[in-house]
Amino acid sequence: MSLDFIVRPFLDTDRAFVADAWLNTLRAGSEEAKVSDWQSFKARKNAMIDGILDDKATEVAIAAPKGDALTIYGYLVWRPTRFPGAPALIHMLFVKKAFRRNGIATELLRVDGIQL
Repeated sequence: MSLDFIVRPFLDTDRAFVADAWLNTLRAGSEEAKVSDWQSFKARKNAMIDGILDDKATEVAIAAPKGDALTIYGYLVWRPTRFPGAPALIHMLFVKKAFRRNGIATELLRVDGIQL
């Protein structure tokens, strides 16, 4: 069975989910998180995530069910290239575990402005 979804633009209401999922992904996959004080780690990484999301050059694409502005299956945070032919800078690609292996990451990487 195939999952039906769209890739839509980033909305202000998406920010909390994106930032939280990003922080928790860093926490789960980081040796730094295992040896750091959680509050310090969280403060540093939240500042980094906020800086990237607040940057005017940053783009965010959201994979979601069509017509549903609240549910998010995954997202891509990137910065388009400034140089012709150069690849985009991908900051974060995330798909919720329950929705992986449904082509979501592949579709997110096909978004306009991504040059791989």
